[in-house]
Amino acid sequence: HTASNGAFTPDFGASAYYLVTMNANLTINAPTNQAVGQSGSLFFTQDGTGSRVPSFNSAFKWAGGTQPTFTTTANKVDRVDYVVKASGEVHAVASLLVGG
Repeated sequence: HTASNGAFTPDFGASAYYLVTMNANLTINAPTNQAVGQSGSLFFTQDGTGSRVPSFNSAFKWAGGTQPTFTTTANKVDRVDYVVKASGEVHAVASLLVGG
């Protein structure tokens, strides 16, 4: 999935894993089709320019209470692992600069 329109809504009913290439700053909306116990990963790759910043909907609950600062280096990858605790409550942790 290439996110060029500035927004991305993951459909957890369609897939547990998404590969997203960011070519703009990106708003990650609350996922659709959540089910308690679902888990998976979202991979965010910077395009060749870099400097793209993801911003997550409040449904994502981060370890430590705050969204981490993501890598903005061109062509680099960050990974977000998640578990759905309840509808509208997606626990998330980030592994930064994992590839690329």
